[in-house]
Amino acid sequence: IGMRLGRPARMQPGTHNEAIAKALKQRQPMKATVFTLGGAPAIAGDWVVDAQPRFSQIGGFSGYVGRMRRPIEAVPSGPTPAQREADRIRQLLHELRTPVTAVQGYAEVIQQQLFGSAPHEYRALAAAIASDAARILSGFEELDQLAKLETGAIVIDEGQSDLAALAKRIVNQLARVLEARMAGIELEWDETAEIFVAVDPGSAESLMWRLLASLGCGCAAGETLKAELDWDGAFVTFACDLPMQLLGEDDLFSADARPLGNAINPGLFGAGFALRLERAEARSAGGDLVREQDGVRLTLPRASDA
Repeated sequence: IGMRLGRPARMQPGTHNEAIAKALKQRQPMKATVFTLGGAPAIAGDWVVDAQPRFSQIGGFSGYVGRMRRPIEAVPSGPTPAQREADRIRQLLHELRTPVTAVQGYAEVIQQQLFGSAPHEYRALAAAIASDAARILSGFEELDQLAKLETGAIVIDEGQSDLAALAKRIVNQLARVLEARMAGIELEWDETAEIFVAVDPGSAESLMWRLLASLGCGCAAGETLKAELDWDGAFVTFACDLPMQLLGEDDLFSADARPLGNAINPGLFGAGFALRLERAEARSAGGDLVREQDGVRLTLPRASDA
């Protein structure tokens, strides 16, 4: 109130603008005229002035009516550097999938004897090649998914999943393998409660399997991990100890630790990559995966009561 836009004055916080001064002098409209305003932080900075002159019924000038608005931030015209890098990764993976798929196809032809009989030794080798090719393609899918998740190209679908039932089932599946070396994961939660998360069942199962497999495959002989499932307000938390194999890693999400056995495998690139993919999936679903001293904590949004 009381500030002049047309010419500078002592004690005035605004900055003189020739376009505004010329328009005021000639009684011309102002359209998208930039004006820099000083003063308190709430109003300081650049503004855009839109105004029209007003005249009385007898033609006399009676002032301006208009508004001042903040300039609209420019929308990036192209992809960000992270998105360009993700695109390059996806293009590379596409080029790599073609020969691997061809190798897998020819190996299956030999193994199934589609073009004629083959010695059992060749069939066994072909079956091993087809299996390795399938694992490589699965690793490519994980790389592609991580690139898309970290750049926001895809998001985890919403839904409703009973995380307690999923965790219990996966822990029991892993126990059949881990008990051979007297290891395992002990899960604690309120068994009378149904803990639902706002994630579709397929994605929730993938999340829990990837996390528990990454931790279980690092269990040494006689090692037991403590896990706890709980909820607090709008979020469900799953906390679990880290195996000794991962405790010494400075950056858990770039660890190159490999499984101690062949029965449980979190993925082609090891536990560190699997946990990084797990973190990207959790963040896409509205939660997170963080390290807390000697353990990790997975957080997911809790499904509404409805």
